[in-house]
Amino acid sequence: VLTVTPLTLTSIAINPSIISIFVGNTQQFTAIGTFSDGSTLDITDDVFWQILPVVPPLPVPAAIVNSMGLVTAVSR
Repeated sequence: VLTVTPLTLTSIAINPSIISIFVGNTQQFTAIGTFSDGSTLDITDDVFWQILPVVPPLPVPAAIVNSMGLVTAVSR
């Protein structure tokens, strides 16, 4: 008898967790998924990247992020 149990994604770690970059510079983020069997996988290309406002809000957006997790510091 063979029982197959599907893996489930249990957590996602974003690296680096904190950055500080100058306007015009970039920083690559990665997303590492941990699954129910304890395995990990780089899922950077499979997640939706979005920058959310800081509380209290900054006066202007300070960064943009592309679909691959590359953040660019901007001045608007």
